[in-house]
Amino acid sequence: ENNILEAPVKKSASRDEGWMHFKHTTLPRREREANSGRQQWRKLESGERGGELYGIFNTKLKELGDFGLGIGLYFHMVLVLCVSMVLAALINTYTISYFRSSDYQEEFTHSEELLRGSAACNFELVCTSQNCTEADIGYKTDECKLNLAQGVLDFVTSMMFFIVIYFLGMYQKKMAKVIDMSAQTAQDYSIVVEDPDSDATDPEEWREFFSEFGHVIYVTVAFDNEQFLKALALKRIYMNAIEVEAGGRNEEYYRALDTDRPMKRTEKLPLHRKFLQNTIGRATDTIFFHKKLTEIHKRIEKMKTNNFKASKIYVIFNSEQSQRECLRVMTTGLIPATFKGFSKGKIKKKFRGTNILKIEEPAEPAEINWENQNYSFFYRMTEQSITLML
Repeated sequence: ENNILEAPVKKSASRDEGWMHFKHTTLPRREREANSGRQQWRKLESGERGGELYGIFNTKLKELGDFGLGIGLYFHMVLVLCVSMVLAALINTYTISYFRSSDYQEEFTHSEELLRGSAACNFELVCTSQNCTEADIGYKTDECKLNLAQGVLDFVTSMMFFIVIYFLGMYQKKMAKVIDMSAQTAQDYSIVVEDPDSDATDPEEWREFFSEFGHVIYVTVAFDNEQFLKALALKRIYMNAIEVEAGGRNEEYYRALDTDRPMKRTEKLPLHRKFLQNTIGRATDTIFFHKKLTEIHKRIEKMKTNNFKASKIYVIFNSEQSQRECLRVMTTGLIPATFKGFSKGKIKKKFRGTNILKIEEPAEPAEINWENQNYSFFYRMTEQSITLML
């Protein structure tokens, strides 16, 4: 039997097949489905066949929530702000007309035509007294006069914007609930404990604690191990770089991953390459990343012995009803959760009989930065305050 491998049959690139793959994998699509006797649109997942593309003109505003809560709220806010700007323009029609008239300013130069209708004024006399003459100097007076109507209209416009901002906040909260309820994600079944006991690292203890609200299917304990996670991510980066330098997962690749046996150069590295590697990490090779991988391995092994503390707890229930019931019973104010002794009311449930937990609905899994789980609310507020002052 011959051990000769047949050459693979080469297939020419097809524009039609490429478009179909792009359409069903990348572009957002939807299809109609019956829901309680009504025809509604459903967003198709990547790879699902069929459906049609979202239209530019026939996509309703509420359907934009299919792309995520943030996108849905963004376009609702843009619509409200556009309407507010149109109303502000209508309210200030008289003001714009007055600024364009000769009563406000008699002459505009050709280069200042674009300023007509605005409050810009280019006419100014310099006088030494209230009785201005062109020969006097030292006292400034503005010949572009404002009347009471402009002040009243500006005040009305400002009040309108204050009212719009207030109701916009209420409207966004309402729309957030509507959009969130229409799109089921892991967030709708989960809660996060912001202030767990530092030594409460056993998932079973948390599962048992929250099981009275419903079946708990998953518990994730987040530790204050930011540097450890960064080291693991750096290790993966070095391994990928070794694969690139070695040209694939070949003998050289697996040899470079063996950090117990240091790799040595058979030839001396030129000075310019050594300078580029040590300064800006360029002109690299397999041995360079082998040394980096060895260093990060030592750091990881050293950090393994650290006694990491629990910083946050993520709990996923089997039903949305269980999550809502848990939030209803366990949600407390910031002060009772932070200063346990200041709680005057009777808290229904405490962890280990002492800890009043601060519980809320978490962000979407894709929005969680696992490296920053150990940063508390007061730490974030302190950083933001310092940044604001600077």
